[in-house]
Amino acid sequence: MMLFPFWFMFIGGFRVTNQIASTHFSFLPENGFRYLSNFNKLFFDSMFPRAFLNTVFVSVLKTIGGLFFASMAGFAFEKFDFPGRRMLFYFVVATMMIPITVTMVPLYVQMSKMGWINTFFPLVFPGMISAYGIFIMRQYIQGVPNEVIYYSKIDGCGDFRTFIFIILPMVQPGLVVLSIILFMTSWNDFMWPMIILNDEKLYTITVTLRLFQSAFHFVDYGTILGGSFISALPMIIIFILLRERLLTGLVAGSVK
Repeated sequence: MMLFPFWFMFIGGFRVTNQIASTHFSFLPENGFRYLSNFNKLFFDSMFPRAFLNTVFVSVLKTIGGLFFASMAGFAFEKFDFPGRRMLFYFVVATMMIPITVTMVPLYVQMSKMGWINTFFPLVFPGMISAYGIFIMRQYIQGVPNEVIYYSKIDGCGDFRTFIFIILPMVQPGLVVLSIILFMTSWNDFMWPMIILNDEKLYTITVTLRLFQSAFHFVDYGTILGGSFISALPMIIIFILLRERLLTGLVAGSVK
């Protein structure tokens, strides 16, 4: 049941629209796998390849930045003692209750004043600071003994070196879990790129696939399904490669 939607997307890429809408369903394309018009349209008659690269670029940068800032903030909230630490952390966690749609208008106004409209900056930088990511990393860093940090300082490590060489290697399961969440969220984001971008050369995959609903006289379901399957492949590959670490991280997080 879980694999069926992916298979439906895959075979839909080898079908014309009337075959997809037909009440007679088969698990194989009617013309076999010789009908490549949908994929030709994707790769040669549209901006899909450029959109794929744009999405990879945005998602990787946002994931790397999100991991760095979330783990650094989690380290500060858990291992540093400063006035108002607990209240500030509660305030950060409370922001998770604010729906993302509420923040879009003020964030758009802010991006406009900074001259970032129709650039990749609004897709990358605001998402690098995540209350959810800070919460996750703080939970994992709780499991790091304070003695480890104490002895690292005795050996001459400053706070930043302790964070890079001591803390991060010890919370790898949390980093894996958070990286998958951040990458998947950025990869599948549709609303924010749709609002902030107006140049087709900068579109991400989700926005580019929407063009196939308006670029033709009818909804081109075959091309959309083929493009959706290709866009889902990175997520499938990442899950297969990191499934053991992901499950280990989720179990460790649930125990904490």
